[in-house]
Amino acid sequence: MGRGLCLFLAVSLGLGLCLGCTTGVIGRLATTDGVTYVFGTSDTENGDFRAAVVHGKKHKAGSTRPIYPLKQVYPHLVSGDRSFTWSKENLEDLPQKELWKRTDPIFSIPQVNETYSLIETGGGYGLVNEFGVAIGESTCGARFVQKPIFDGGYASFEIGELSQIALERTKTAREAIKLMGLLAERHGYYGAFYNDPALQHDEAGEALTVADGKEAWIFHITADDTGKSAVWCAQRVPDDSFSIVANRFVIREVVEDSDDFLYSSNIFEIARRQGLWRKGQKLDFVKVYGPLNDDLIKYSTDRVWRAAQLWNPSRGEPRENRQNYPTNFHADRPISLEDVIALLRDHYEGSEIDLTKGIESGPFGDPDRYDKFPVDGLTKGDLKEHSFLRAISMFRSIYYHIQRSDASLPKEVNGRVLIGFHEPSESIAVPVYVCSKTLPKHVVAGSMFSYDDTSLYWAATLLGNWVHKAYVHIHPFLMPLIKNFETNMYNEMDKVEEEAVVLVKAGKKDEAIKLLEEKQLEWSNDTREFLRTTFYQIVSKFHDGLVYGNPAGESVTVHSLFYPKEWLESIGFFSQRFRIVENSKIRSLGAGNGSLNANPTTTGVSLITVVSMICTVVLAFKLFYSRKHSSYLPIGN
Repeated sequence: MGRGLCLFLAVSLGLGLCLGCTTGVIGRLATTDGVTYVFGTSDTENGDFRAAVVHGKKHKAGSTRPIYPLKQVYPHLVSGDRSFTWSKENLEDLPQKELWKRTDPIFSIPQVNETYSLIETGGGYGLVNEFGVAIGESTCGARFVQKPIFDGGYASFEIGELSQIALERTKTAREAIKLMGLLAERHGYYGAFYNDPALQHDEAGEALTVADGKEAWIFHITADDTGKSAVWCAQRVPDDSFSIVANRFVIREVVEDSDDFLYSSNIFEIARRQGLWRKGQKLDFVKVYGPLNDDLIKYSTDRVWRAAQLWNPSRGEPRENRQNYPTNFHADRPISLEDVIALLRDHYEGSEIDLTKGIESGPFGDPDRYDKFPVDGLTKGDLKEHSFLRAISMFRSIYYHIQRSDASLPKEVNGRVLIGFHEPSESIAVPVYVCSKTLPKHVVAGSMFSYDDTSLYWAATLLGNWVHKAYVHIHPFLMPLIKNFETNMYNEMDKVEEEAVVLVKAGKKDEAIKLLEEKQLEWSNDTREFLRTTFYQIVSKFHDGLVYGNPAGESVTVHSLFYPKEWLESIGFFSQRFRIVENSKIRSLGAGNGSLNANPTTTGVSLITVVSMICTVVLAFKLFYSRKHSSYLPIGN
């Protein structure tokens, strides 16, 4: 992602990218519960974080499906025909509301007889459909760029619309990939920043993770060299493995005539035509269709390395091997939901690049590293070749998601996504179901224009921003509270889903849907209240550089956070600059004129020393005299 405000900043200032999204997929034999996982983050400054349920329908013969232009800032779409979330009624009640007109499509394709229900987001991406087909996304650099039909080009599709249509029309991951590829080849594909020469290649490609309850896949797509079609490739992830995409293509050798690979009809011809491949050679998708340079390789591959370090440590993958990371990694042990959540919350803690360590994390170990911007006299040239590291969890995440697909479950239960908002390290993902008539207001309301008390995004943002004021102190206090809450909620979710399965199998589908709708509303409301009350609790305990304790006692305890020794040393705290006593010696009397001499090196008897000596002699004489005559005093006086 990285559009909206990021687009304005990058284009007008030429600063480089605000890329962000990370996605991953896990095969069913690599998980503790025997299901596939798709997960990811959506990282942008000014996106539309709302979620929407789109209901399946039966369509009249001859009807068409509108295709909308790429737009990920609020409002992503204004069209009540698709979902209540995108309706005029659900827009924020702001003075500029009348400026947000109904979105006009750029063209249309023939509609199918029946479409399926799905959940999608204001980022434009489909997340999961009623059959448990799940999708995650990460923007990647690519060689070829083309313009859309509404701006002088020939391309009609961007990745968001492709993902939505795939979920509307398919029941398996393999079918979804084939459909997206077919539509893009037929109608053309365009990426973001297509009009900006400095940035257009950096977001010209897209990677999706796609899974159903049986298979897991990686899908790559980019424009072709004519501007009228697309090049794409997909590779199946082995059932006992996982794959991570972090803004860089990961598919290497494209294997012909393999059931584990799908690809466009033009993939070899375009590579040959461009002089990038010869028949008889192996076609490496990253090298042939990837970015023109690897300026962003560290930005991308550290996140892949971290997942391998946590889930495939036996491989011993070194960071320095980033040019040769494999597409897939074998899971050393079964991966759980808790493991996925932990990865989404990760800042490389405990590793050689732990973002909570070092002077760049400030005195309180803040893992956030803000995006580059020419402040304080800096220029874009000053910033061009340098950047901080980034982790999977980051401050400008607007939402994150986890989909578990279980082929044994009825679609009323299997079509579910856990969705959380803001930075995952201080947030909680709530379950929402595709079968719902409506989604909870907490996930369909809000924007970046103003604080909204009903929105889960704003509840998590409020808490997260306070936690990062003194991260190493507050975060360890917060995490047991979060883990206890979400463990209880997910345990209840499992029990409720078991109950829903029983109802569906008994022919009581409507009762099952009603149960899931009621519980998702309850969980969303409880999560919002938890985030809010936890924020109040943390503010009362950690504020003004102080930590308050003993809240149930007669009086509170209090101590200063102060600053760690390493950070004090790094700023030269123990140097002369910060001394509150200027000299180690008291100023002395001048030798010749009796005046005070401020020179600390001057020798002589200190005035205070002289006075102290006189007082000592007088005190000693009085003590001696009083003791000498005390025997004459009457006893008892």
